[in-house]
Parts: sequence; C-alpha cells; structure tokens
Amino acid sequence: MPAVTRRPKRWDHPFDDTMSEAMVSELMTLEPWKGLAAWAHEELKPAQAEARVKDLRRHLLNDARLLTCQAGEIVIRVGDYGNSAFVVLEGAVRVVLEANVGLGAAAEKRFDQPKRGFFRSLAQLWTNQRGVEQRPAPRGDARAAPSTDADNAPVEHVPIVLSDVPAVLDHKRTARIEAGGIVGEIAALGRSPRTASIFAEGDGTRLLEIRWQGLRDIRKKFPPYKTYIDDIFRERILLQHLRATPFFQHVGDTPQLRRMLEEDRIADVFIEGLGLRPSERDVVTLEVAGQAVELLPLAQGRGWSGSEGIVLWRCRATIPAGPARVELVRALCEETGRKAVVVHRLGAGRVWQWCLAEAGSVEDADVHECEEGGSRGPEELMRRLLREIALHEIGRQTDFHSYGEVDKTQLGDGDAAEPVIVEAGHYPDGLLLVRAGAVRVSRQINRLERTVSYLGPGNSYGLRELAHNWRHPDRHVVMEHTLRARGYVDTLLIPTSVVTRFVLPSIPESDLPESYPEETDSPLDPVDVFEPAAGVDRNMVEFLVDRAFSNGTAAMVIDLERCTRCDDCVRACAQGHDGNPRFIRHGPVHAGFLIANACMHCNDPVCMIGCPTGAISREPTTGQVAINDPTCIGCATCANNCPYDNIRMVQPRSKDGVFYIDAQNMPHMKATKCDLCVTQAGGPACQNACPHDALRRVDLSDAGTLMDWMKR
Repeated sequence: MPAVTRRPKRWDHPFDDTMSEAMVSELMTLEPWKGLAAWAHEELKPAQAEARVKDLRRHLLNDARLLTCQAGEIVIRVGDYGNSAFVVLEGAVRVVLEANVGLGAAAEKRFDQPKRGFFRSLAQLWTNQRGVEQRPAPRGDARAAPSTDADNAPVEHVPIVLSDVPAVLDHKRTARIEAGGIVGEIAALGRSPRTASIFAEGDGTRLLEIRWQGLRDIRKKFPPYKTYIDDIFRERILLQHLRATPFFQHVGDTPQLRRMLEEDRIADVFIEGLGLRPSERDVVTLEVAGQAVELLPLAQGRGWSGSEGIVLWRCRATIPAGPARVELVRALCEETGRKAVVVHRLGAGRVWQWCLAEAGSVEDADVHECEEGGSRGPEELMRRLLREIALHEIGRQTDFHSYGEVDKTQLGDGDAAEPVIVEAGHYPDGLLLVRAGAVRVSRQINRLERTVSYLGPGNSYGLRELAHNWRHPDRHVVMEHTLRARGYVDTLLIPTSVVTRFVLPSIPESDLPESYPEETDSPLDPVDVFEPAAGVDRNMVEFLVDRAFSNGTAAMVIDLERCTRCDDCVRACAQGHDGNPRFIRHGPVHAGFLIANACMHCNDPVCMIGCPTGAISREPTTGQVAINDPTCIGCATCANNCPYDNIRMVQPRSKDGVFYIDAQNMPHMKATKCDLCVTQAGGPACQNACPHDALRRVDLSDAGTLMDWMKR
C-alpha cells in the first residue's frame, strides 16, 4: 500500500534552519535591504509595497544564512563553481584582482564531496543491492526517517583560513569591498566558475550568503537591484573578459594617442582619443605636504550608472616624490568621491599619477605613477592607464542581448525555431561576443542553409568584416553568414563605432584579419574551421550542432562497431548507485556512434535555470551537475528544461519499499540523472567498466578530441 505523505514545497529545506524572523528584522535595517524596502514604498502602491517587502523578508528567511568570518578566512576560491552570493554586512573582504590567480595551494586546500574509498569502490562491483533504492519522506512527515547518506547531509560552512594575511596583501594586488557590497553573484547567476579568490579582511567580518535562486527572485522583484547587479557584471566580469581577449590587448595604444602625447595635447588624449567629455567641475585646492595644491579639472567620463567615473586633473605644483604624491591622489579621490581620478603635473619631467580604486578604500598599491624620461614613461602610461580607460568606455557602451528559449522541443524544428542573431547580407553593426550558449554559423548555398561551424562561450564574430570596412571605406562588405541561437544564448555586442575608435587602430597591422579581395563585394566562401585544424568530418559537425551537443562537456559516446551489448556499463552504473542505473543506452546515432541519454554536464547547464529550491547545482570544486535529493520537490523544471531528455522523473520508495503519494493520491516525483560518479574514486563507472573501449565520456565542445577517439 502506498505511503501517503505531504507534497514537498519550495522552502521545506531553508538554507539555514537557525535563521529567524528577528534576524531578518535586523537585516532589514542594513543595506541593501533597507534601500530596497524604501524603493518599494516610494515607487509602488501601499498594498503592492507591503507584498513586495514581505517577499523580500521571506527570501532572507529561507534563502540566506549569516556567516561570521575570522581574518584571512577564504570566502570564495578561484575556479570553484558558485551556487550562492555573499553580501558584506560588517567589516570588509579582499578580492584578489589578478585574473584566475589563487592564494596558493596550501591556502586553497579543497574539501571535496566525500568519495568512496578504493576497497568500497572495488567491493561494489560484485555486491548486489538486496532491496529497492530508498529515499527519505518529505521533511516534516511523520514517516520520514533520519538519513545517514553523506550526499543528503546539509551543507556546512567549513572555514579555511590564510596563515599569513599580511604576506598575501604584500605580494598580491587586492581590492577592498566594504559593508553593502556583494561578491560571487555573477558566477552564481551564470552557472560558471568563480573568477577570483576572496577572503575576510579582519576578525568578526559578517556576511550574508544567499543561494542563487533567492538572488534571482530578488532581482526580478526589485529593478534597482537588477541594475546594480548588471553594473557589477560590467565592471568585474566584462572588463576581465575584454582584458583576456587577444584583440583587446593593445587598446589604448594608437598612433593618434601617441601623437597627442608627444604634442602635449593632454586634454585631447582623453576627450578626442578616449571619448571623455570636458569637465564641468570646479577647481579643487588640497593641503598636501604642507602646501596648498590647486588642481584644474580637464575631462571626465561617466561611470557605470551614469555618475562620474574617471576625472582628469592638471596639477601645476611640484610635489616631492614618494608618499606625498600618493597622498595627493588619495586625498583627491576622497575629496571628490570619485571611483577613479587621474592627475597630470606639468614641469620638468612630466609626471602622471592615477588611481582606479573605489573612493574610500584607496591604498598605496592602488596609486600608480610614471614619469617621462624615467624607467616607466609613456609606455607604462598607455599600457596601464589609457588601456583601462579605453576598456572602461568599451564596457560602458557594450549591449547585452539574449536569444531563444530553454525549450527542448525546439531542437527538432530546424531553422524556424532558431532566432536570428546576425543575418547574412546586413551591414555589420558591431563585434559579437558569445557569453553563453551555442550559436550556429551558416551560409546560404542554392537557397539552402549550410552549417559552417558553431560558436561557443568566449568566441567572437564580425572582426574581419569590421576591419575590412575600416580599411576600405569606399568598398564595404556585408555579413556573409547567418548566426542563429541554438536554444538559449547570451551575447555581448560592441557597436561598430566603438570598435573602429578603440579596437582596430590599436591592433598591429600584422595581426589584423585579411581584407576581402577587390574583385568581390562580399566575403570569400567560408572555410570550415574544424576540417583543416583537426580533420573533423563536416557531417559530424552538422550532427553535433543540429542537436546542440556542442554544449556537453562529458557526453557518453558509444562506438557501436566495438560495442558487444554486454551491458557491463549499465551494471557498473547500477552498482555505483544503489542498484539503479542513471542513464539509458539509447539516443541519436551518426556514422556508427551513439550519443546516449546520459547527462552531459553541459558547459552552460540550462537544467539549472528555474529550479525553485536549488536542488540541481554544480559541485563546488569539480563542476559536475548533481541533484540534491532532499531539496528536490519534484516540479520537473530541470527535466523539462534539459534539451536532451537526460533527466528522468521517478517515484521514490520508502525503506519498506512502498511508493510515496500525497493526500490527493498523486505520486511524489523526484528528479534523477547521471552524476558522473562524483563520489567514485575512479571516476565514471560506465567508462571504466567497458571491456572493449567502446564507451567514452567526451567533451563535445572540442571536436578534435572527439575525432581523435573515433579514429583510434
């Protein structure tokens, strides 16, 4: 007879059981929650405002937890996958600014999910499960039995503390984020790895950790918070992305800027060369090193939210080298409250000083200086200051666009279900950068669309057309290819005017893409980007792109010519998961190779979008997409979102082997899928068990690796 239980709900498993209404009331007196409540009361009708604030309190009660950290305690480690963000309540945290640089192996010892030991893994190969797989009843139900499974244990905060914080501050460039600031939100919302390490500055640092589902809902209900988060993305992630992109390496170093510097046209460098506007600020007089220093404003640029960002000042006084010059920039930054200030002094040996740190947290390491004729002259100025200002302006004018839907039914509908991002024959209106998802690149041949290649996260399109039109203004070309979104795609578009002003003049001539020949007004026939590089079969590329398999980082590929149907892979998977296999050995076939219905642990796992409880998420240190059974409420959002039908909804049983149902006689469902044997010492059991090397977990975003295995 089935066991009748209460159906699981959204907040059956709050992020922290100890969070109370009194703690939430305290949080509502702090920023940013205090400001969000004030916005609701100012902008909404009284009833709507009260409902919105009530929702905010519920999110803080159920989707957040309070942490108190000691000095040097690591909050976020670079490379980890984040499922939550952190708001600084008291004290401050330090962000290591060098891209993808950690704090050292000893400091970043990782506490992975407990793995089964060697002997336990070996024993399971011949140990059969005596009964059916059992799962606990929904929380709060009288029939619920305590679970001892380590996979279902609540997530605990395990502190990792740096042993020598001063040494880290001396050797690594960091930024200070004070009360009210937020960190980790981009990786949490974007389902991507952490891009920087963050640690607490002092003892008693208080943080509010919010799981990403709550953060997502707060952004939807409070537009000012969404704008704030988007501005943070531009500043922290977009600029970092631009710095890492090869054709932005020389931005800020152009013949025009060099000529202006040589002619001492300082204001023109920033106004004509970098797009800042003449400053309307008043003259500022500061007391530095016992003398009154007058600073004349020359130019200024807008910040991320429309406020002044960079301000250029001219200083005519002679300031002694050393701490006095640093004090000048720090005092000016504090006086004006600007995020960034630049000082230029005239006289024998021109001196440049600048600070690109937050006002209120300027330190010696944040103030830079170079002197004409010295070891760090104009080259240093261009490399560090002008490049940062140019990147700032590029980021400020970059547009964000999203295409497509998370809808697996669209995969079989062909081009009609793929929104057009760029259409062949149109004038190039900018440089396209793919932020997330997969983009099909196709070309029309005899009225048919032929796939040339695909673009994944980090790829770009349009530089060659833009470079040709910039070189040959009298012989423009148009887009030859059509770009379509395969599923849900996020893109960044840098307008043509920005590319021609900042990017193209800074790229060395030898590194610019080739122009199109004079005898044609359209680009050359496209070359398959895979075939010359890795000998990849074009039909295989078409097959992978048609089904959006290029998003998978661990797809199960089976060579049907080698496979003897012995079922060793299925048995190994079942033995590693309490008698229940986590994949189905069927799926689409091409050229004798089968892509099985097993979770591919996608580069951009759209199954995580919309999960109301955060039950499906990435493992923090390994990146596998896994489901936490206790917090799964059986809504099937992840299964419906998965474009590949690789997530199944099952009806679990109790320890007595009876199915769970609710009071309406409806079954309680749970999501289940391949977890890539995250707890197994040897990795995927299916691959290890195959006696004929007929099965391999393959990263399909790397077509060359796939072809190497296919041709072994």
